[in-house]
Amino acid sequence: MSLAFWIVTLAVVMGAGLAVLFLRPVWPRSTWLAAIHGLVGTGGLVLLVLALNTPDPRADMLGVGPFAKFAAFAIGAAWLLGLGLAFWRFRTPRSRGVLIAIHAGLAVFGYVLFMAYRSLG
Repeated sequence: MSLAFWIVTLAVVMGAGLAVLFLRPVWPRSTWLAAIHGLVGTGGLVLLVLALNTPDPRADMLGVGPFAKFAAFAIGAAWLLGLGLAFWRFRTPRSRGVLIAIHAGLAVFGYVLFMAYRSLG
């Protein structure tokens, strides 16, 4: 679970960097950085799902046992939306920005749940 946490953390930090580049386009947007962010996020999600196979009795006792499952669901939804962002063509930049905001919101929600599970469990 620890390796999954640190890989997801790396994906979150990379996503924050991409958000800064998206909001302030000083440099040209790099697709390779977005692809690396997606690969790191995929690795973190896979490790999180694999780690869910080993239950943590301390987390269940403290009441945060389901947090990891909800975190995996939210991060998985953000992953699917990220795939859509990578492969769909948008008519307006505004619609792309709205989907990026939803992607980021789901990812942050999942990350906060995962952090709560990790710190209490």
